[in-house]
Formats: sequence, structure tokens, C-alpha cells
Amino acid sequence: MHILSSTLVRVFIVSIVSFIVYLTTTAPDVGFTDSGELAAVCTTLGVAHPTGYPLYTIIGHAWTLLPLPFSPIYALNVFAGLCVSVSVGIFSWCLSLIFGLIHQNRIHQKRGKNTVAPLSFSPLAEHLATVGISAMYAFSEIIWHQATSNEVYSLQLVVLTLSIALFLRAMSIDKQYRMPALMIWVAVIGLGFGNHGTTILLAPAMIYMFFKRPQEKFDFSIGRWKELFILIIPFSIGLSVWLYLPLRSAALPDFNWGEVHRGFDKFWYHASGKQFQIWMFNDSFSKNFKEFISLLPGQLGYIGIAFCIIGILQFIKRNLTLYIFTTLLFLGCTFYAFNYGIHDIEPYFSLAFIASFIFTAVGVAYSISYIQSKSQNSAIPILITLFIVFINIGLHYTKVDKSADTVVRDYTQIMVEKLPKNTIIFSSQWDYWCSAFWYKQACENLRPDIILIEKELLRRTWYPRYLQRRYPHVFVSLEREMKEFEAELELFESGGNYSDIRLQAAWEKMLHRMITSNYDKYPLYITHDVLQSEQAMMRGYRPVPEGLSYKIVKDGDIYTSTVSIPDYMSLSLNLRNYEGHLYEGMQQMITTSLQTSAYYAEKIEMNQDKLRKIQEQLRKFSIQD
Repeated sequence: MHILSSTLVRVFIVSIVSFIVYLTTTAPDVGFTDSGELAAVCTTLGVAHPTGYPLYTIIGHAWTLLPLPFSPIYALNVFAGLCVSVSVGIFSWCLSLIFGLIHQNRIHQKRGKNTVAPLSFSPLAEHLATVGISAMYAFSEIIWHQATSNEVYSLQLVVLTLSIALFLRAMSIDKQYRMPALMIWVAVIGLGFGNHGTTILLAPAMIYMFFKRPQEKFDFSIGRWKELFILIIPFSIGLSVWLYLPLRSAALPDFNWGEVHRGFDKFWYHASGKQFQIWMFNDSFSKNFKEFISLLPGQLGYIGIAFCIIGILQFIKRNLTLYIFTTLLFLGCTFYAFNYGIHDIEPYFSLAFIASFIFTAVGVAYSISYIQSKSQNSAIPILITLFIVFINIGLHYTKVDKSADTVVRDYTQIMVEKLPKNTIIFSSQWDYWCSAFWYKQACENLRPDIILIEKELLRRTWYPRYLQRRYPHVFVSLEREMKEFEAELELFESGGNYSDIRLQAAWEKMLHRMITSNYDKYPLYITHDVLQSEQAMMRGYRPVPEGLSYKIVKDGDIYTSTVSIPDYMSLSLNLRNYEGHLYEGMQQMITTSLQTSAYYAEKIEMNQDKLRKIQEQLRKFSIQD
């Protein structure tokens, strides 16, 4: 075990091993939700959806410039695995620092009066616990998921673990070297805010320990406040990464979400994620709490939960300051995540899981030390560690393996491949294909002739302006309607005295005008979700099902579809290999499209041959009705 005694060696080994394993599970192409958009933004140096993620965009773009023999999306998927594997190495460093501080506290207690120092962990126990729990962290379900595809959460794991490690390092060194270490730490915190707002969840724990360092009493002296004041400078330097958003936005890139250069109010609306605040404290606590509890076995395992409890008890006994610090990491994260009502909440639990793994490492170290005190056979603790490592890989590999997951790519291709040339299509299926198509069209030249209008984005002042600039020929006859809607929407975004009735009326008028002014110029299509939610825009028109969308046809016009029914079977078979509400939602949308097409073929077209082909696909989909 001598080789594992070096912290640097441990960091390197766990990082490399985890990265190699991650590569075997990396998604080959674009994924659900923001994957495509973020890939497009990184590739083209654009501005992403709120909160903008400037740090991820800059680093991601630099990564795409490397001469890698991959598509941009696959390169960024690999980058996600690299980020998470780096965070694994940093986490192992965190554990080494934790054990070091526990050891320092034991020495302090031993030297104190009327105190009894707890027994120290053995070197073997610390080494095995560090490696074993780092591997448990690496191959826990939620952490591993973030290593398989392009998302900001992978880089956020680096931010969280590095911030903790640098802070603990600063707390563990001599006072004369502490300020430079603190300056590096706080600069990373500033940069971290440029990746994801959950960086702020570190604040309660770190503020506490800044004023209550291990082996010291609370210190609210002027000297401590001066330190804090000085740290504003490196923190501001880190925050300067936010300048990317207005500077790049002013250059009008292909992807310019929010057009934040229009004013500070637009920048702040975007960077603060104001539009997402409606999902905070919206009765999601009970649901998210249950979700967190259900996820725990997939992260720690049941044996890990037992070690975690042991670790908490030992932490309280050995270093109360560190225990409170780690508990505040956990509570700060869960308080936020439990009250945030979004469907993809799992990555927001990451900091709580990191805290749980710290407790677990202490529990494992104590348990191994106890076993050693009863037996000189070191093989037993080594076997326990190996068991912890391999059980996590075995339990989670098939769940997280995305190496054959092409469902979003295939769905996107089916959606657009049979659309006529120069089609305008209205959709709000952001999670399933709109985001992916942004990437595919911009970076892989898929159907550059198609104009996608994301219906929900039209509810933001920047998007109609963006469309007008990019497709002036489509909106040349809509200037009045779009100005009327933008004026009402501006009042809504700025918190002015807007009217729901006027806003809705302007909205419906603009949507309907988009159809009437372009009907004779371009093929117009609409997806099922928009058809259901925006019936007013279809006044005087009817939908004709064609594949996954509907051709918009004027009432009274004769139209017979010649588009063949797409073959969904390979996509369906792939869908069945994965679990989750997004996969289920995609399956349901395909089913709905087939059922609608079947009804239309039977009742409207009276085409029995077409009906039989659709029914055959439905039967293969195992649809009874």
C-alpha cells in the first residue's frame, strides 16, 4: 500500500481509472434537453440559456478546438467524462485533507488539558478509505450519469470539489501562507459562479469555517474582517468571466439567447435566472425529498449508508468543526434542491452526496482501523475496499451506459428528414428535438433550409428579434404584430403594469399572422404539443398528420399527403433499453403520432393500405387501443 500513501499518486490513479471507465459509457451523439443547445453554443461561441454559463462555454469552446477525430458533440461528451474524472481526483484530495485535519485535531486534543484524544486512524485505513470512497463517488449513479453526456453539471462537479479542497487546504496550513491560499480559493469560487449558480450553496459551510477554523475559537476580530475584505479582489477577478455574455452578445453570434447586450436589466434577468424563480418554493419539497431518499441507495449503497452513519458519529467525536462544516454543505444543498420544482432535479443533489461521501469515508476509515486492532490480517480491509469499488461499478454500469443511446439523434432525423424544402415548423419540444436540431443544423449541416420556430421561446423579448434578424424574409409582413406583442411582453419581463388580456391577445394575433402571411410562401408544419396548446393560431386552417408533425392546410384547400409513414422500429427498440420520463415521453409522442395518422387514414383519407401499415407499427409498439 506504499504507493497509495502519496496524495498525488492517489489523485492520478483514481482520475485515470474513472476516466477510462467513463469512456466506455459515453453517449455517441446528442442527448435530451440542453445537450444540443450547449454543444452548439460551445462550438460557435454563442450565449446559452439562463444563466448563460460563460465558464462552461469558454472552456467547452477551447476543447472543441483541439484536433480530436470526433464530432463536436461527441468531443463535448468526452469532455464531460474528463471533468467528472478530474472531480474524482480532487475529491480524493479532499478526503486526504479531511483526514489531515482530523489528525491535527487529535494532536491538539492530546496536548490540551482534561481532554482525551480519540484513537487515530491507521495509515492503511486512511489510504483505503480515500481510494475506496473516491471510487464510490466516481461510480455512484448520479455522478456517473453526469460523465456520459454534454452538460454544465460535469464542470460544476469540478467547481464544487476544487472549492472544497482549496478551502480545506487553506484551513490546514500555517497562518503566514494562508492568505495566498485563500485568494486562490475565492478566485475559483468567483469563476464557479460563471458556470452554475449552485456554487452559492457552498457559502453557509465556508462562512462558518472562515470564522471558526479547526482548533480555534470563533474569531470576529477586525483582522478577520480585513481578510474577508481583501478577498473581494480575487473574487471579483473570478467573477469577471461574466463579461463574456454582454461582449459576445453584442457581436450577434448565431446563438444569442437573451441578447443581454441590450441593457443591464436584460443581463441581470438572464444571469440571475429570474425566469426560473417561479419554480422555487412551489410545493415541491415532499416530492424532491422522496426523490432524494430513493436515490441514496444508488449513490452510497446500503452498506455505504451504514458506514455514513458510523462516520457521522466519529466526525462529531473527532472534529466538531469539520462535522458542522460538512453538515452545512449537506443542508445548504438539500434546502435548495428540495424546494426547486424541476423534473431533472437529480444533479442538484450533487453537493449533498459529496458531503455524504465524506461522512462515509470517515466511517470506513474507522471500521478498517477497528478491524486492524482486532486482527493483524490486512487482507480483510483491502477486500472490503475492493468490494465497495466493484459493487458500485457492477450495480450501475448498465443503468448509466449511454454508449449506444442515439434516440434523440434518431428522433430528430425522423422529425425533419421528410419535411419539404424550406419548411417552417412550429414546435416546443425542446427536450426531445428542438435543442438537438439547433446543434445538428448549425454544426452538422442537417437540413439548413428548415426554419424552426420554438414556440415557447417566442414568449421572451429577445427571440422574436432574433428571428426577425435571422429570417427577415419570413417576418417582413409581421412587423406591426410583433411590435405590439413585444411592447406587452416588455412590460411583463420588467415587472411593469402589464395586462394578461392584452398580452394573450397580442400573442394569439402574432402567431396567427405568422401562418397567414407565410402560407402561400413556404410549407408550414406544426407539432402535436403546439397544436394542443395554441388552437387559436389555427383558425381557418386544419392539421394533416405527416410523420411526427402536421402539415398546416387552409380550410377549403384540397390536400392529399404523399409522405410515407416513417419507420420507427429501430428507434423504438433503442428506447426500450433506457428508463426515465423523457424516454417514456418520446415513446408516447411516437405512439400518439401513429394513432393520429391511423385515424386520419381511416376516417379522412379512407386509405386502407396506409391504415394497415400504421396498425402494423402500432402492434409492434404493443399498443392495444
